[in-house]
Amino acid sequence: MHKTLLGLVAMSALAVPATALADSNPNAVQTHQCGDGMHSLSLTGSQTLWPPNHKFRYYTVSANSNAVDTDVSLMSTVTANELTAGPGAGGPNHADFASPNPASASNSSGGNVSTQQGLRSERDGFGSGRVYTFNVMAAWDHGLITCSAQFTVAVPHDQRPTS
Repeated sequence: MHKTLLGLVAMSALAVPATALADSNPNAVQTHQCGDGMHSLSLTGSQTLWPPNHKFRYYTVSANSNAVDTDVSLMSTVTANELTAGPGAGGPNHADFASPNPASASNSSGGNVSTQQGLRSERDGFGSGRVYTFNVMAAWDHGLITCSAQFTVAVPHDQRPTS
């Protein structure tokens, strides 16, 4: 059985298109420390979306605590620096670039919570590349402790070096 599993993994690795290998680490973590040494916000997922094939990639947005908190609420919204519909932008059938948007989660029995948001891997063909910005806000202990952060994910126009 072990040999069969390795064979399947090897065959699936061969089927991956070369452009997908150019993507950055899908488990990359961007973290923001909230300033008190006990609370943080994070985004887990690739910092670069490639290829721009209109498919969704999913990200985990988290609020974390090392304190003894009674509850936490989390909200994340995504914005884009390019138009998301129109010529060169994926067309009207691809107007929803983030799903869900906004996303939220809460936990009334502890200080940690996560939610997922999908980003559509697309950019304006006439632009220089799209940058998605996650605007993340969290509150612990019924709003006594609050924190916000921004995380970015890029969809480059192409794979050429920038300098």
